[in-house]
Amino acid sequence: MCDNLPNIEALDISANQLSGQIPPNIWKCRYLQELELSINHFNGKIPSEIGSLSMLKELYLGLNNFRGQIPLNVWKCKHVEILYLNNNNLSGYDLAGPVSPHLGNLSFLRYLDISSNSFTGILPFELSKLRRLKVMNVGANSITGEIPTWLGNLPQLEKLYLYTNKLSGSIPHSIFNV
Repeated sequence: MCDNLPNIEALDISANQLSGQIPPNIWKCRYLQELELSINHFNGKIPSEIGSLSMLKELYLGLNNFRGQIPLNVWKCKHVEILYLNNNNLSGYDLAGPVSPHLGNLSFLRYLDISSNSFTGILPFELSKLRRLKVMNVGANSITGEIPTWLGNLPQLEKLYLYTNKLSGSIPHSIFNV
């Protein structure tokens, strides 16, 4: 994919009829900062090679047919500010599992959308480290437990979407700090 375009910084091929898997040689796009593949028919697993894109700031993979867990290498993209993985069939560690606590390592993250996937369990406390987060959408999964109180301590949070999950208990007072 990037053999002939090694200096490419942005690739937007969203909203097409593309299918198949993301080519594993995506890692050769060393200068890639923005990767937009949303609204296509890509399938299979998200390639772990995306974790080699050290300059990546924006990753849009929503509205495809990706399945399984998010590879651990993706969490190596420390400079990611925008992460859209919505409307796939993604899960935690197995085919149905929790949101990865490694997501909390993306300290520059401002926009997170993992809605409409197959995540289960509670939201991990590690997400409380996302101090720059402005928008968090984890709706339409199977998140359980109570609404975490730490959500009210995210200083930049402007929009919080928790709809269509399996949350229980009461609304914590800290939420109104948002």
